Amino acid sequence: MSAGHIISQIDVAQVMVWLFFLFFGGLILHLRAEDKREGYPLKDPAGGGDEQGFPAMPAPKTFILIEGGLAYAPHPETERPLAARRQFDFPGSPLVPTGDPLADGVGPAAFVARKDAPLIYETDKIQLAPMRALDGWSLADGDPDPRGMTVIGADGVAAGVVRDLWIDRSVKILRYLEVEVTLGDDARRTLLPIFYTDIRRRKGAVKVRAVRAAQFRFAPQLREPNSVTAREEDQVNAFYAGAQFFNRQAQEAAS
Repeated sequence: MSAGHIISQIDVAQVMVWLFFLFFGGLILHLRAEDKREGYPLKDPAGGGDEQGFPAMPAPKTFILIEGGLAYAPHPETERPLAARRQFDFPGSPLVPTGDPLADGVGPAAFVARKDAPLIYETDKIQLAPMRALDGWSLADGDPDPRGMTVIGADGVAAGVVRDLWIDRSVKILRYLEVEVTLGDDARRTLLPIFYTDIRRRKGAVKVRAVRAAQFRFAPQLREPNSVTAREEDQVNAFYAGAQFFNRQAQEAAS
């Protein structure tokens, strides 16, 4: 049988269809393996074995970061232990904290253990910084300046005083208020997300409905006075989100 006779018997359209399905199936397997670089293997924080599923975990990759250093995927870091239990007795059940909900980091108070270094938006430029460390930055004309205002908690009690403003230089917005919280004879500073505040210019006060005054002393502190890491920022936002949810939950349970 000649080669020409064999070729004449081939249905080209059918071959192209099979090639398409083989290519598309291979693409799905490749993408499904690649997306396992984030969040896998699946771990049940309340107990149980690790799950990889099909296809298996991909080979590790190493990335060179623009600010220096290396990043790995899948991540080699181990997850922090959670003080939580299943709300219901079945896999996939929501988790509830077993102690202090703000300290346990569960639900709205959960946070991702991101890189423990400041975010960089340009070479050698930190994304978030206080105005005391920024030359040439100021508030827009007509905007209230909360520096020096008293911070009032959800219970109507004074919690501290706003000492500075933290600016996100990448998008040019005010993101945090730096609050000096008085603890007896001692004082500490913490960040307060602007989205949880109500700045009352006439009263010279900043109202915060998410956190009671006494809870400010448990807000996360920064290691460095003029920079915040990605991990610290997540912890700060998780604290206020958790306080807003769990305080409301406790109030509803008491009423």
